[in-house]
Parts: sequence; structure tokens; C-alpha cells
Amino acid sequence: MKLDKKDRRYILENIKHLSVSDIAKNLSLDQKVINEFLESKGIKTKAAASEETPSFWNKKILVIIPILLVFLVYFNSIKGDFVWDDQTIVLRNEAVKSFKHIPYVFKNEFAEKAGYNGNIYRPMQEISYMVDYWLWGTNPKGFHFTNVLLQAACAASLFFLIRIISSSGALALITSVIFGIHPINTEAIAYVSGRSDPLYFLFLLLSFICFVKYINSESIKKALFYITSLILYAAALSSRETAIVFPILLIAYGRFLSKEKRVNWTALIPFIAILGSYAFLRLKVIDLDRGSISFFGINAVIFTDAKIIFKYFTLMLFPFNLHMTRAMPLSHAPDLEVFLGCVIIAFLAALSLKLKKTKPDLFFWLLWFFILLLPHLNIIGLNALYAEHWIFGASVGIYALFAFMLKRLMENRKTRIPAYISCIAVVAYLSSLTMIRNNDWKDEPSIYLNTLKYSRSPKVLSNFGVYYDIKGEYDKAIEVYEEALRAAPRQTWYHNNIAVVYAKKGDISNAIRHWEISLSINPNQEDIRGELARYKK
Repeated sequence: MKLDKKDRRYILENIKHLSVSDIAKNLSLDQKVINEFLESKGIKTKAAASEETPSFWNKKILVIIPILLVFLVYFNSIKGDFVWDDQTIVLRNEAVKSFKHIPYVFKNEFAEKAGYNGNIYRPMQEISYMVDYWLWGTNPKGFHFTNVLLQAACAASLFFLIRIISSSGALALITSVIFGIHPINTEAIAYVSGRSDPLYFLFLLLSFICFVKYINSESIKKALFYITSLILYAAALSSRETAIVFPILLIAYGRFLSKEKRVNWTALIPFIAILGSYAFLRLKVIDLDRGSISFFGINAVIFTDAKIIFKYFTLMLFPFNLHMTRAMPLSHAPDLEVFLGCVIIAFLAALSLKLKKTKPDLFFWLLWFFILLLPHLNIIGLNALYAEHWIFGASVGIYALFAFMLKRLMENRKTRIPAYISCIAVVAYLSSLTMIRNNDWKDEPSIYLNTLKYSRSPKVLSNFGVYYDIKGEYDKAIEVYEEALRAAPRQTWYHNNIAVVYAKKGDISNAIRHWEISLSINPNQEDIRGELARYKK
């Protein structure tokens, strides 16, 4: 077998960093062919073979490091309470209280039994709550522990996926650690209702690992890996809609990281069929007319996405002032943040052109960032323009690039010690910020007060009102409901909630007034009409 020009260049560029066996695996070549080529270039095969001895970085046991760090930084989140939408999605959701509701959650919207009306379809998330309810009852500590366990499993799965794709234990360890402890992920881990992110991502990573093993396997297990990958992909889709882009990731892997002769492209058809079945089921279950879906003009999408990418990079590098409900208007014209976002995109585009030729695995991780971010780039406008947890899986691509830079510095004798010190400093920096951020999620007053420092969101104010109502602090509930209504005077939900509080206080006239306003906005509220009739007697 002869080496082509591309193969020869790849071998010479990577022999200092990869073993002969790793290069042979990446290029789908026989090690003997590579050794003969190295000998012809005056590179001793004995020296090359010595590289194949597993180093400290290549030991699989290192996976324990990201797992332990995840539990360390999120340990204080386990004692947290149910907050924000947890009251509705978990406590008031009858569907999660029995496994007999499994068929129901596959045929209905997410948390429909609780009246959530989120216009989303995530049956696997509800099934995970069923398991929690069976194990822990309504103890929030158990639900929080499950979230931390899922994040640890994601970090471990990412560690093994990077080892397989990039053949680098150091890259796998550094990337999985950064992902596992980064504070931008607290919105998905310290918040029980944020579980869809670690749940879908775990299934997606495991599906990817099985697919790669299917591609590279010649044993009887090949079919088993393939079927398992399909099942896990279906589970990922049923956990969160972000998984719709998974087939694109598989295409990118097959095109850039595996010899085309080894990829049976027809193997992707069942994945696309699963995606089509999911889309059909979701459209059948979800009422699109009721959803907050819209379409923006092309200029608005381009300018807004550039600004969003700038904001995401800022949050990844400087994860301060993290909070829920990040409000941002559409950008219809360029400004400084749009310009900086364009600079970042241009830099990544130029970098990708270079990496495609020299480091195809890093080129793949750069593609990973954009592919997993694609569902949140406002091609179809949803209920917000951006959110911290929307970059949960996509951020791995950027962490991998950062980890590669640290790895190269560690390999250089002159920069090795500063690189190790920097690595420890980064871990300490991110860990401390995550543990501090977890405290914002410990109970409802903490998360609402933190969020209201940055945004006087009517929804947050309304949630705070519900909290005060449950605690019997009716005057405080009325105060925050009134502020919410000043911002959103036509939101019937707020009128109905404040009416209930007035009724509990015995102020029936104000209760009736708000119910009447609510009915004037939306007359199709039979339950409210019944309440009004009862109090008017």
C-alpha cells in the first residue's frame, strides 16, 4: 500500500505527538507501512515505537479526575431546594409520580399534567423525574444529586470520546475537566428543571462513541454498537431538541476524521429516519399556533448571531454576573459587539482552514461548536435570543481548542512548568466561580433576587409572587405582581395570580377587578369565569 501526499504530510506533522499506532488508526493504515516510511525519512522506528508506550496522560484511570472535580464543585448544589419552574415541572406534575405514565409522556407535551404550557416535547426528562420520585420522593436533594451524577457522566463520556477521536489523553483530560466544572453550566446542573441539557448530552456522547466503535470495529460487536447508537440517539432527541443536529456531526466525522472507504454512508439513513419520526411526533403533539415561534429577517439574524457569539465567548472566558432571563433586542444594524462577533467568526474561519489540513481532529471540534450551536442561532426565533445553558454542549468545541494550546505548552520544556501552573489556576478559577454560583440556586429568594439585579423580568417577578403567596406573605406578593403587571399589563396569568392573593387577603373587590381584566383580555378562561361567579354571589 502506497502513502499519498496527504498521508505522508500528516505522519511527519504528528509523529512527535502521536504514536505510530494512533497515526495508523487515524489514517486507517497498516503500522508496517508507516514504519517503513519513517525509516525512509531517517526517523528510527524504534524511537517511534517507544512513543507507543502508554504515558501518564494516556491512562484510562485519569477519567476519575473530571468525575471527582464535578462532584467537588457541585456538592453544595445538592442541598438546594426546588426553585423556579421546579414547583410546576416536578412537584405539581402528576405524570412524574408513577411509571404508569410513561406512555402518556410520549404522547403529550412536556409537563402537560402540571399545566406547564412550555410548548416543548421531552419525554425522557419526565421519565428521569419518575426515577427520582421513585427513589427520593419529593426530597430535592435526590433530584439535585441526579443532576450532578449526569454531569459527571457527561464529563466521563466526553473524556473517552476525545481519547477515541483525537488519540490524546491530555486533550481528553483537560477538555473534560473544563467542561465539567465551568460555571456557565450551573444553569443546567444546579437547577433541577435544567436537566434536559446534561441528559440529552450524555445520550448524544454515548451514541457518538458507539457509532465510532461501529465504524472502527470488525468484530461481531459491530452490529451491537450500531443498534445501541441508534437507541441512544432516540433517547437524546426525546430529552432535548438540540440533538436534531447529531446526524450533521456524524457526517462531519465521516468526512474529516475517517477514511471514506470505511464509512458506509447508508448507515446514516436510520439516524435520519429517527429524526424524521421525532419531527412527526413532535409536530403531532405540539400546538405550533400556541408557541412563541417567529422568523426574523436575514439581516437581523446575521447581526444578532454575531453579537450572540461575542457574548458566548465573553461568558466562556469571563463567567461573571451569570443570571437567568438574559434579555437582548434584535440587532438590525452593526455595532461594537456585532463587529467583535464578526472578528471572532472570521478568526475561527481562518483557523479552521489551517486546522483542516494540519489537525483534522481539532478542525472537527471547531465544527462541533458551530453544529451544536446551530439550533440556537435564531434561524427560527424562539422565546429568547440566547441563554447560558444553550451553549452547554457546543462549548466543548472551544474548550478542546483551549486544551490543545495548554497541551502544546506542556510538551515544551521551556513552557512546561508555567503551563502546568496555568492549568491548575484555570481549574481553581472555574471551580470557585461554580461553587459561588451554586449558592444563587439554593432557594427561591436567592435565585430571584440574583436575577432581578440584572433584569426586572415580569416572569421572574411573577415567580417571586408565587413564592410569597405560598409563604403567606401576601403584601409582598401583591407588590411584585403589581410590578410585573406594569411591565406586562396584558398577561392574564399575572392578573389571575394577583386576584387569588387579594381573595386570600379578603380584598374581594380587587380580586374581582383583576379577574374581570383577565377575562376582557382572554374570554376563553372558563375556570376564571367560574371563580368570578363564585365571588360575585
